[in-house]
Amino acid sequence: MDSETYVKCEQAKAIVENPFFIEMSKLIEDQYIKAWKMAKTCEEREAMWHQVQALHDVFKSFRVLSENKDVWDLQEKKREEKEAKKAKIEGIVNSETPDE
Repeated sequence: MDSETYVKCEQAKAIVENPFFIEMSKLIEDQYIKAWKMAKTCEEREAMWHQVQALHDVFKSFRVLSENKDVWDLQEKKREEKEAKKAKIEGIVNSETPDE
């Protein structure tokens, strides 16, 4: 993952975890569902259904980016731990090898 993508993932994670964003998202979804329930025609109901689905697509996109950041961080941590273990082993082996 390049640094620009990583920054976008960080931003998505901040948004997804933001209490105000969570509250407003729920409020908007509730308004769409209420409008859907109150719709008088099939066209109105379908339009509101599409609004709810579009909203869910936006939320899903943010969540996927957020999860990608978490996966990347975990992979980086494992990679760093592996390199640290390798360096430690190499240091032990090198210190036990007699100089010629």
